[in-house]
Amino acid sequence: MISLVGLLGVAVIPVMQKACYHHMLQYLVALAVGSLTGDACLHLLPHAMGPSVSEGGTHDVTSVYKGLVALTGIYLFFIVEKLMNICT
Repeated sequence: MISLVGLLGVAVIPVMQKACYHHMLQYLVALAVGSLTGDACLHLLPHAMGPSVSEGGTHDVTSVYKGLVALTGIYLFFIVEKLMNICT
């Protein structure tokens, strides 16, 4: 059933008007990139943080810093993309 929805999109998009076609294609590409990036982050961040328990049995703060760096990187790319749209 899910695969049929994809085939419906493939069948409908070429029939659309040219202006609507470009907006829809841009939206679908952005959706694909966002989905793949989110999936990669959700799979890689737990591995990067790993079991970081120090000798005393308490959690190390490096996991917090790794998560903060990942979140900062995502925000930084978002801001750079918006600034590029503003400048052009």
